[in-house]
Amino acid sequence: METNIINPAFTQEDIMNIQMCRSFTYAKTKSGRFRRGFFAAVIILTAIIIIISAAVLSDVNEMILLALFFGGMILFFVCIVRICQTNAMKELTQYFRDETGIYYKVVFTQGASITVGYAISFDESNSSLDTAFSRMAVKQNTVERNKQEAQTVSAAYYYVKRFRQGFADWNWVNGGPAKIKKLQGLSLVRKGKFKSVYTYSEGGRKKTIRIPNSYAGLSEQLSL
Repeated sequence: METNIINPAFTQEDIMNIQMCRSFTYAKTKSGRFRRGFFAAVIILTAIIIIISAAVLSDVNEMILLALFFGGMILFFVCIVRICQTNAMKELTQYFRDETGIYYKVVFTQGASITVGYAISFDESNSSLDTAFSRMAVKQNTVERNKQEAQTVSAAYYYVKRFRQGFADWNWVNGGPAKIKKLQGLSLVRKGKFKSVYTYSEGGRKKTIRIPNSYAGLSEQLSL
């Protein structure tokens, strides 16, 4: 059940507007992309084992063998990380319809914008590591909070309202708490098994966007 995050700064008009808004939030499913990514990772791992086994049996040079192993493992982990990142971003995203009927894509990115880095020096290495772990904990907690925000109407309303007022809460350099994309005139073109095709207008031009069906109710709403 959705829980609204009502900001103390909301006016009575805001609260009334929120009642007319609707959010289409992510419901965890194993999408086609997840399945394809998983099978790709399995195929890569299997290929690594086969190639290394063949190389060992053929008495291939040790340096070539090491290059094949590390290259294959890097590719495998890149594939796994990519799958995890893709699914994490889905959880941080909602599609939002404001009180006037305009749709927006809202991505809650405050946690993702927190960097976790440290510089090791000979006299402060432990302190640097402690700082990095502390920032990592803050980052993870913020991401979890963002996932909760991505399930609410009022959190999206807050940032969409600021966006309409001309405030920039996100930029390419530093990130920010929420990235907003206006989907003017969003309409459903074709319903797919895992993703559906939509069109919207931007700068006077019609654009196409593919949205996973795991955002429950969106395609059904636009089919009405």
